[in-house]
Amino acid sequence: MTMTALDVVRGAAVVIDDRIGQETDIDDLLKQLDDEAVPTVKLKKLPPTDALVHWRQFALIVMDWALTDVDDDPEIEIPRGVQVPSTLSQEVVGRNINFIGALLEQTALPVFIATNEALDEVSTALRDAFEATTPTYAERVHVFSKSELKPNLFETIGRWISSRPALQILNAWRRAYVAAEIDVFHQFSRAQHDWVASVQRAAKADETEIPVMLRDLIAANVLNRIGPLEVALGDVVLDGALDDATALRRVLHYGAVVPDSSLAPAEVSTGDLFVPQGASEPFREISILLTPECDLTLRDDKWRFTTLTAIRNPRESKLSKNRVAEAWKLSRSREWFLTVNLLTEDCAEYDIAVNEWSSETVVPTRTDDDFVIWPGRTRIGRLLPPYSTFLQQSFASVAIRKGMPRLPADLYDPAVTVTQTRDTSAADAE
Repeated sequence: MTMTALDVVRGAAVVIDDRIGQETDIDDLLKQLDDEAVPTVKLKKLPPTDALVHWRQFALIVMDWALTDVDDDPEIEIPRGVQVPSTLSQEVVGRNINFIGALLEQTALPVFIATNEALDEVSTALRDAFEATTPTYAERVHVFSKSELKPNLFETIGRWISSRPALQILNAWRRAYVAAEIDVFHQFSRAQHDWVASVQRAAKADETEIPVMLRDLIAANVLNRIGPLEVALGDVVLDGALDDATALRRVLHYGAVVPDSSLAPAEVSTGDLFVPQGASEPFREISILLTPECDLTLRDDKWRFTTLTAIRNPRESKLSKNRVAEAWKLSRSREWFLTVNLLTEDCAEYDIAVNEWSSETVVPTRTDDDFVIWPGRTRIGRLLPPYSTFLQQSFASVAIRKGMPRLPADLYDPAVTVTQTRDTSAADAE
């Protein structure tokens, strides 16, 4: 199937080559982008890595390998075939590696290197630089010769992207998300031109954090406007063996738990996970908040928390000798630390027992610089639906069948106490 530009690119492209306007190969690539009306940023040298904050919405990056980092001076030309000094070559390679490393870390974009250099040498330099630290770099970085891209840029890179399911999903998600985002903001504006002020007033009246309410409102509306992703993936054998069950558990885990670093410090939600302050991983005890969302608005500077306590079974995991898991355990970086909150250090599931619940009043502490939700406890993340919902439903089912012993005396007290007073004038009349 012939791929069109719209099949491959939805957004702006960046082309980095110090011979733009001087070399037929790169100018031909730029013409293909121009013919398809793809907005293209043309650079003759690498930008500073701190400028990549502006690059996260680009759709395509094509860069040369033999970048001399010259200024945009049309009088400086390096004729084809002229050898660059070896000391400069190492400097050029080092700059390229640093820049690509920053792209891998700060974006999710594919990076295409279009070069007239020997492809094996470029691939070797990439492998030496990233194989140990970023072993999956080849899923996003690929080296093409400029002549290979010259006949049909979109067809060539489209075939490569189609062999990378993660990039296919990324493209499909971006198309769906951007369309939904535009739709939501248009609808909000049509409904009320000052809708933001209305949300602010509602949040203030409900004593809710305005940034949290805005996030929830926008996220829910955008998500509910995204249909099934339009993507054609290859078939898989449904009953086949998993290549790496440990890796799959990590991926699925990220769909169940949000790290505390991604949550608002003063925001509390059903499914929040707490451990005793100062506890170390793997956690022996995790408290799971089951209080419904509607009861988690801070009233009178206190909450009523109903929690289930998950106690970890200290038995040694059966997978402790799994070499893949052990290798991951030794090499995991800080980004992975939440993974072991609900998984053991060798990536097996926590062997836990959930058989205790409690209900207590929690009074947060706050200063100008800090907000502590539950003094004496540290929040480590949030268990997402449907997992938190399942625990709520299971807890409710047990409560209905067996009753709820040891209820606190004020469990059913109204949120607002109304004090009745006698009419003093009537009392005086008596």
